[in-house]
Amino acid sequence: MFLQFFVAEKLGYTHKELRNQISVEELFAWNAYFTIQAEREEKAYEKAKRQAQTRKVR
Repeated sequence: MFLQFFVAEKLGYTHKELRNQISVEELFAWNAYFTIQAEREEKAYEKAKRQAQTRKVR
């Protein structure tokens, strides 16, 4: 249920509109997209943090 509200918010739909506009398969595809996006952002954050640490040491 949280996923439905999250995707609806991101797409600018109400919960009811989302349920009428997209299929369950598309909902799961959005879930995969957001999961991968979060993982990439986390990796970028960790990389930036390591680079900042390296600059402090020099």
